[in-house]
Amino acid sequence: MQNNNEIINIAIIGSSATGKTSFVESIAYTLGLTSRLGSVQNGNTISDYMPEEIERQMSVGLSVVSFQYNNKKINLIDTPGFPDFIGEVFSAITVVENCILLISGDSTTDAQTIDFVELLQKYKIPFVIVVNKLDKENINFEEKINELENTLEIKNLTPIVIPKTTGSNFEVINFLNTEVQNNKLYEKFSDNIISSDEKLLEMYLNSQKIDV
Repeated sequence: MQNNNEIINIAIIGSSATGKTSFVESIAYTLGLTSRLGSVQNGNTISDYMPEEIERQMSVGLSVVSFQYNNKKINLIDTPGFPDFIGEVFSAITVVENCILLISGDSTTDAQTIDFVELLQKYKIPFVIVVNKLDKENINFEEKINELENTLEIKNLTPIVIPKTTGSNFEVINFLNTEVQNNKLYEKFSDNIISSDEKLLEMYLNSQKIDV
C-alpha cells in the first residue's frame, strides 16, 4: 500500500465548457492509459461515463482517473463546471493538495472563474492555470494574461508554457527548457522565478548566469 507521500491528488476545475473532461482525456491518451482519444461529443470519454453525462454531453459528478508517474500515484479528479453542481467542486477541493484551473482562451473570464480562484485562495490550495482552446483563431495570449491578472487580481502570474502560434497551426514554447530572447512573457517568467528565490536573486544581482 502506498503512503500519503506517494499519492498526489489534483482537482481539475473550471467553468462549464472550458474543456476539463477533454483535458483529462488527452492526458490519459498521451500516457497510454487509453488506446484511443475519446470525445465528449461521441460520448466515449473515460471520465464522463454515466448515461446522463453522455446524453447531456457534460459532467454531472466527480470522476477520478489514476495513474503512476515518477513513482507517484496521481489522482486527477474531473469536476463538473455547470453551476448546479458546484457542490461537487467543493467536495473535490477538500481532498486535494493541488488544483488545475481551466480557462477558455477564446472568451473573457467569467464570474464563476473568479469565484473558483477565491475558493482556492481561501483554502490555500496551490493551483496552476491552463488557458485552453488556443487552437482557435485570432487569440492574443499576452492580452489574455493581462486580462487574467486584472480580472483575478493576481499580479504575479508566471507563464511557463506559451503558444508559439495559435489557430490551426498551434505550437507551444516551454520556458523550462527553452530560452527566448526579446520576449516579454519570457522576461516575466524569469523575473518571477528569480524574485521568488533568494539564491537566484543573489546570483542575478551579482550578474551571474542563471539557468531558470
